[in-house]
Amino acid sequence: MEQLTKTPLSYRDRITFEFAVYGTCVFLNSLLCLFFLLRFHLWHSFKPTICFVTFGTFILSLPLLALQIFLVINLWSRNEPQYTVAICTFVKCFTSATTSMAQVLPLPVAIYRYFLVVQNKKLSLLFVISTHFGICLMFLAIAILNFPLGISQVNDQCEKLIFSNVMEAVRISLTLGLNLFAVLINCVIWMFVRKYDKREVDIHRRRIQLTYSMLLQSMIPILVSIPLLVGSLDFYFGYTLPYEFTSRWYATTFLSPFLTPISSMLSLRVIRLEILEFFVKSRRVIIGGRKISSFINSKLGARPSSDYSSA
Repeated sequence: MEQLTKTPLSYRDRITFEFAVYGTCVFLNSLLCLFFLLRFHLWHSFKPTICFVTFGTFILSLPLLALQIFLVINLWSRNEPQYTVAICTFVKCFTSATTSMAQVLPLPVAIYRYFLVVQNKKLSLLFVISTHFGICLMFLAIAILNFPLGISQVNDQCEKLIFSNVMEAVRISLTLGLNLFAVLINCVIWMFVRKYDKREVDIHRRRIQLTYSMLLQSMIPILVSIPLLVGSLDFYFGYTLPYEFTSRWYATTFLSPFLTPISSMLSLRVIRLEILEFFVKSRRVIIGGRKISSFINSKLGARPSSDYSSA
């Protein structure tokens, strides 16, 4: 454990590519967080749902982003960073855990909406946070178990580290399983709202819209992880895959920090209009003495209600 290891210069091109993809998506995610901070009425309506996933994804993306920045700076300075095997093992397993934590954020939201919509129980943001905290503990336990169950391996990020292929398979399977569970719950909510929800027409309409939005949101982490799951066939079962696939397409999973929140945001008309107005006002463009936002409002008509807190 106290033996020294290092990240070789041969890892530079790969980590640079990963950072270019991941860093861009985290930056775009930060703009979405800023958008909600500047639109407090949307934060109030969507804080247990879309806002929770948006801000949670940003926070949980920071450990891996910090690691990528550290490695990119050092390797492009032609410096091979050195650390103990224990530190390298912890950092790799911890960042893998936080990545999985971010990918399963739609699950506590789905559970929250199941109780709200199907069981008609009022719950707070604290319930969503507590549920996800319990999920995070499972991934942390998996990361820690790499130490007693892992064996010494050669790795591209570290020349030597302690790693358990079994625990990695458990992490990937748990991530996929929890995401599929979130999709299943959202499908149940969708069917319930369509068939049995008899609330006031406007609330019913917003519930259908938000349910569709949450279903789409829960599917994104699965879709972007498909290349990584296919790539694991090579790692665990020895199936030979084309180099172009294993060296590049696995990185689609790094698109999740941006695609997961933006998919749910753009599926709701009220947020689409707010985003459009946000960009128009930020540019302060005036045509014929009138702001473009006034033109947009005249074309799109009355703005839909943004109160989705009971949906």
